[in-house]
Amino acid sequence: ALSKTLSDLTAYNTATQKGATLQGDATVRNLQGKLRAVLNTAVSGAGSLTSLSQIGITFQRDGSLALDSTKLNTVMQNNFSDVAGLFASTGKASDSLVTYNSVTSATQPGSYAVNVTGLATQGNALASVAPGSLTISAANDTLDMIINGISTSITLTSKTYTSAQELATEVQSKLNGASALSGAGISVSATLDAGRISITSNSYGALSSVLASGGNGLTNLLGTATSTTGQDVTGTINGANAAGYGQSLSSTSGDSQGLSVLVNGGALGSRGTVSYAQGYAYLMNNLATSVLASDGTLSASKDEINSSIKNLAARRSTLQQRLIGIEARYRAQFTALDGMLSSMNTTSTYLTQQLAQLAKL
Repeated sequence: ALSKTLSDLTAYNTATQKGATLQGDATVRNLQGKLRAVLNTAVSGAGSLTSLSQIGITFQRDGSLALDSTKLNTVMQNNFSDVAGLFASTGKASDSLVTYNSVTSATQPGSYAVNVTGLATQGNALASVAPGSLTISAANDTLDMIINGISTSITLTSKTYTSAQELATEVQSKLNGASALSGAGISVSATLDAGRISITSNSYGALSSVLASGGNGLTNLLGTATSTTGQDVTGTINGANAAGYGQSLSSTSGDSQGLSVLVNGGALGSRGTVSYAQGYAYLMNNLATSVLASDGTLSASKDEINSSIKNLAARRSTLQQRLIGIEARYRAQFTALDGMLSSMNTTSTYLTQQLAQLAKL
């Protein structure tokens, strides 16, 4: 549709011998060239398909696109996932526990090695002793906690619990129901470790932390709890150190800059590769963004046309002033000549009269 629109705007009608509005416009020719260049570019990264011709789409001599539906249907049946990757911006990891997350405008398509040197961990608070009593009353029913830097206080249901596990489940339920935590998207898991209650933040990384700060039930439930702050994932992408934030590992340099993956556990060391492909839709969007930008092709052409219009208006104004001056000069010359002619007619009449008088002498 875009190609036809551009062709129609630059066409010449031989019957009417008139050209379309943008016939011969250099900007349109430039845009057509960029469009063809994008669609002729081979994409690489996330699949076996790299060009439109592989799915039956080719350029015709007039610049329009032709579709071989038989070829397209065959590819769709045998390699559907790679067809999607041919058009959309996609990424995939070879390791089942590594997930493609995101990219930035700086990321170049390609396949990049991922190496993990440290897995992300979660913040945790581990009780120093098993619960002193399974009976909870007003004397030992409150617990003050700081989870991921957010403070909250909970009140446990007063009753005699059947086991330490049931009591741990109650602590987990009350913490996850606390509005201060749920409003911040924070949750925890409470389990037993050798009979001791262990409270773990469900988030990963250096901001993941669990701290028991007070409450009349602190000693009974947790004793002197030991807190451990979470750690961010560490590793490299494309051979260079990457930035870790929680389970997210992001490349900060080279062609892979901006590529982010999630490392959801697994072993340390080489974790295969992550492939990224921009796809034709991504390339077309970049082209449109570039062309329509404030400093893009269309804006520059518009500015040039507006400048030409202003120059023509200025030249027209100058020409009008010159014409006014020429008219005034011609009128002044005409008036002077008319006065001179009138004077000469008067002189002629006088001389005629004088000559007539001389003839009578």
